[in-house]
Amino acid sequence: MNNFILDNLLFDEFNLNVIEVAVNNLVEPIVVIPQRNDRPLFYVMYAGLPGMVGIIDGCHIEIKQPVNNAVDFFNRKETHSIVLQAVCDDNCLLTDVFIGIPGRVHNARVFQQSPLYHQLVSFPPLILAGQHLEADAAYPLMTNGLKPYRDNGHLSQKQIKFNQTLSAQRSVLEKPFGLIKGR
Repeated sequence: MNNFILDNLLFDEFNLNVIEVAVNNLVEPIVVIPQRNDRPLFYVMYAGLPGMVGIIDGCHIEIKQPVNNAVDFFNRKETHSIVLQAVCDDNCLLTDVFIGIPGRVHNARVFQQSPLYHQLVSFPPLILAGQHLEADAAYPLMTNGLKPYRDNGHLSQKQIKFNQTLSAQRSVLEKPFGLIKGR
């Protein structure tokens, strides 16, 4: 016999709040960036991108429509979600995760609200000179970041090749995202 009756939407909203508090407030942010000697050769050998220490991207984790502020969680794919931002190395290991921002928020803004962003712009910086995070076009250009050239129809062959290389490398992050979404 059930002693408690709890509305499913209320239960989902409660779970979302608990997860957000746990991840963003109770867990000390730990970002693991390889030291210069440990830097993966994967990027140099296969992509010709020396100094790469990870790939950053975001994905939407679909949720049920929240009771409060549902419009904030309604994303461009017309579903309700929270954003998961992650940094992945060449072995598909997640070295940083930030989750809980409503799905309506753009990746660039999610990044700027993340502890990782603040560690990248602080002194001393998290990533050493000559090291880079790869990002897609949604992310802001930073000293320690690489992102594709904006295609305005006038890119050189070298710029097109660079964009293709970055795009191919970002597929490394699709595997862990797929595993997370499959749960």
